[in-house]
Amino acid sequence: MKKNRIIKPLQLIILLIPLIYSSIANAQNDDTLFVKDELYVKLKDSQPFQQTLTSSVMVSSVSFLQKNSLSSMVSNAELPFYFSNSPKLLRTYRLKISEPKNIDKIIAELSKDSAIEYAERIPKVFHNDWPDDTDADQNVYFSAIQMTDVWEHYNFIPNQPAKVAIVDDAVQVTHPDLSANVDSGWDVADHDNNPNPPNGILDHGTHVAGIAGAVTDNNTGMASIGNNLVKIIAVKASFNTTTTKSIDRGYEGVVWAANSGASIINCSWGNYIFNQTNNNIIQDAINKGILVIAAAGNDDTSNPHYPSSYPGVWSVASTNPYVKSDFSNYGSRINISAPGNGIYSTIPMNDYEWKGGTSMASPMVAGLAGLLKGIKPSLTASDIKNIIASTADNIDIYNPGYIGQLGAGQINAFKAVKTLCPELSTISYVDTPAACITLTTNTCTGCSFSWKKDGNNIGTNSNSFVATQSGIYTVRISKNNCYSEGEDTVELTIPTNSPVASVQNGNWNTASTWQCGIIPDLTRDTEINHVITINGITAQANKLIYNGGTLNMVNNGLLRLNN
Repeated sequence: MKKNRIIKPLQLIILLIPLIYSSIANAQNDDTLFVKDELYVKLKDSQPFQQTLTSSVMVSSVSFLQKNSLSSMVSNAELPFYFSNSPKLLRTYRLKISEPKNIDKIIAELSKDSAIEYAERIPKVFHNDWPDDTDADQNVYFSAIQMTDVWEHYNFIPNQPAKVAIVDDAVQVTHPDLSANVDSGWDVADHDNNPNPPNGILDHGTHVAGIAGAVTDNNTGMASIGNNLVKIIAVKASFNTTTTKSIDRGYEGVVWAANSGASIINCSWGNYIFNQTNNNIIQDAINKGILVIAAAGNDDTSNPHYPSSYPGVWSVASTNPYVKSDFSNYGSRINISAPGNGIYSTIPMNDYEWKGGTSMASPMVAGLAGLLKGIKPSLTASDIKNIIASTADNIDIYNPGYIGQLGAGQINAFKAVKTLCPELSTISYVDTPAACITLTTNTCTGCSFSWKKDGNNIGTNSNSFVATQSGIYTVRISKNNCYSEGEDTVELTIPTNSPVASVQNGNWNTASTWQCGIIPDLTRDTEINHVITINGITAQANKLIYNGGTLNMVNNGLLRLNN
């Protein structure tokens, strides 16, 4: 485990400045909020579209630029979503303008074209972390969401881990606490297959990835809520040259993740500007059945924040824990809350650090969603949301000024997991002198059972087991990809010469004739309650006790008594 490093107060760019709340009309001309020299152009759905193997297209091949005599004003053209299977996104261009001062003129000209649905500026998006210099124990938030109870009571089988996409500045997929849980990766900003950060500046995504899916129980660094049932799709969305908190190609990253097998996409970034192209991207992912989870923002406001406020996105507020984090956004658009203050996680260069923000709360929810999906792979996005929301802890008492504005409450991992896992493996029995003792565990719909004696499998798939030998007994109860084992450990002492009694008419040497399935021998007193046939064998007992039964000896059957 690397030495913990505490974040010192730094001079950082404010995540989302108050000017954001001015009118959108004025904001459209603010280069601090928009990429100053780029815009999206979306062709109408009736128009044909180009299909390419790369994002780059020749300016001279873009028909609407030629038709409107705008080619000389555009220095570069892209089909940024060329890897999508959405016709809507395949009809969307990204243009770089030679002279930024002409951008409004170009938008006005393109808007007159009957083949074009819209032209719009591209908002900048920023990640939602916050300086955090706490030295709190890394397990505080795990206790608050009862993840420690999950680890104490349940084990998991990683048959089909959930694929959780971390779309962020970069992710160090070679980190020793991440690498075993990485599924795949891509750099949508620099167009290569290397999602690793080029330096320690792009550290946000690695921290986010660790919260959702760091390797657990590897005697290294940290544990994660994903508990090895999450596989990370790492999507680098910032340029190697980025030195700010900007996520340069976040929405392109969402498209790539949505077309690369992700079940869950985490977006710990955003801004306060609605953008039609970006909404199209989010809706395409949601329509594919993907659960999109996003940070609510860090400006202590109820103003709509995107992508967390796009329809269908699950918006995550931050708690400290139980109490709303002082920086966290709130409001009717929030769906759920999770701890976001002082979260310990992975950072580049194989290190660890504490960070805070809704950026940290969001992957806490994404990791829980992945854990649930890994336990039961057939769950839909709607199923997962319903489970997490219905099992969340009500935190109104801690937040009287924000009732109804922090979603369903704070996530409770143990309650959520229990909806998919078996009841805990308790064992009951009646401790009476007998040749056997029947052990019983709780019934469970859809469960399987495995009994063990002294650590060795002995039982059949039943919630009860007849023990005939002394030893230490446990039971494993399995359901979906989850099991409970060893909640109760029962040590039994059963004398080898305990008496046995008949339980039905039958042959002496048939186990089902006798209590506990034990055929009498010279060490056991034997109670005859039924008609017992000794057929061609020499039966044995210590002594006989007749209790309304009879013996029927045929084919030279004999009985040998010790007394």
